[in-house]
Amino acid sequence: MLRSFSPLLWFHKVDKFFDFNLDQSPPTKEEVYGYEFYNKKVADGLLVSATMLRNRAKVEKSLNGTYRLVKKGVIYKDIRDFLSITSIPYSVFADPGTFTYANEFKLPDYLYDTDGLIDYYNDLNFDLAGSVDWPILDKILITRRGKRSSFDLNLKTKEMRRKLTLELASDFIKKCNKRKNLRFVPFGTIQGWSFDTYIESLKELLKMGYDYIAIGGLATSERFALDLLPLVWDEIQKSGTRPGMHLYARFPSPLAVREFLRYGVTSFDNTSPFITASRSPCSYIDPSIYFKMNNSWDCYNLKIPGIRSPFLRRAKKVLSEQDFLALGRLCSNTFGAFVNYSESGEIFYLKRLINLYYEMNCSLNDYRTRPLSGKKLGRLMDVTRSTLLKKPWLSCDCSSCMDLKANIVLTRNNYRIVHTFFHNSYIQYSRFVAELDRAMVEVPFEKYSWAEVDSLVKTKTEKI
Repeated sequence: MLRSFSPLLWFHKVDKFFDFNLDQSPPTKEEVYGYEFYNKKVADGLLVSATMLRNRAKVEKSLNGTYRLVKKGVIYKDIRDFLSITSIPYSVFADPGTFTYANEFKLPDYLYDTDGLIDYYNDLNFDLAGSVDWPILDKILITRRGKRSSFDLNLKTKEMRRKLTLELASDFIKKCNKRKNLRFVPFGTIQGWSFDTYIESLKELLKMGYDYIAIGGLATSERFALDLLPLVWDEIQKSGTRPGMHLYARFPSPLAVREFLRYGVTSFDNTSPFITASRSPCSYIDPSIYFKMNNSWDCYNLKIPGIRSPFLRRAKKVLSEQDFLALGRLCSNTFGAFVNYSESGEIFYLKRLINLYYEMNCSLNDYRTRPLSGKKLGRLMDVTRSTLLKKPWLSCDCSSCMDLKANIVLTRNNYRIVHTFFHNSYIQYSRFVAELDRAMVEVPFEKYSWAEVDSLVKTKTEKI
């Protein structure tokens, strides 16, 4: 069975009572994670990277020497306690989070402490947990005297990272095998930069005796991952083993679900719902078109900047105070028209909104890093008009769409973006499950047994 893990649903929260008309939270917030916001699964499990966890809580040792989490003076005994995983038994997948150090020339000292890493995984009650790997990039970004520049990684440095990743994987499994009270399934990670280097690393990892392996460095190219998989599968078959296999890759296309099954992939992690919501000019996935697999525009995005937005901050540097205030009023009036339309749905407010939205975009074009051409602006207005007339949020049964309605397609602040991310996660996971059901009928494959992991999850959930 193929499973999807989310690395961000546990990292981002929304305020359940955020006022979208005023664009602000009430004095008392009630924030929830993405997996808490829905009453059914939006992923098979959560991927918790150690570096990201340290950004959310203090990882410290208690008086008896075991790791625990502390946030705002509250002590959490383990990861399930911290994440409040109760009603839906999500499995929790852990890695060291070494992508944070992809641009560094040295890993932090604590990542070489294998015994300490095992204690961390064990004490915090993870279900699957991985060895330390060092991502191999063609270029890394370095900061010198406040300026960022790119630096090519030569073959010697890449090979050093590849071999160090294998050395740490070997040390990890040897020390895990010596533990009698291991509470997680260990997996080993490989890195590479070509087919040959990945396969060479895989051969060494399989000899170490791992029951679960992970292939890193695939997040930027699904095509490379799909081309690599047949070679990986051949090597696994030669070894006479059948380990589980995780891909550090984004959400697979429908074709990739079949390919993943055919070549023995058993899990992957998926960051594309958040990337789409936060960085794409087309952020809200339309559920009705998305499921039809249409190649036309299948997502939408309205942007009406607030007074503290990067757009207006850039404008403030070059405009007179009078002109800046006029631009701010235009943005505020456009937002007001959106609020009126979202509450009433009346065509009068839609026409006013479209007119103001067009005028606002023309005014903001001078401050965009990539100005909209006349053709792109025309396309934007066509899509905006059709989106607001079609009301795609009415055809979605996710909590974000039902609660926010038209507000779900307006990106203006973090809470709105995170709601869109939750919606995208819901839609993509629904699509993934549907494609997986079809693919399992069409693609014969030898199933990896999740029995050990599921047994761990069940036991831990029952104790909460």
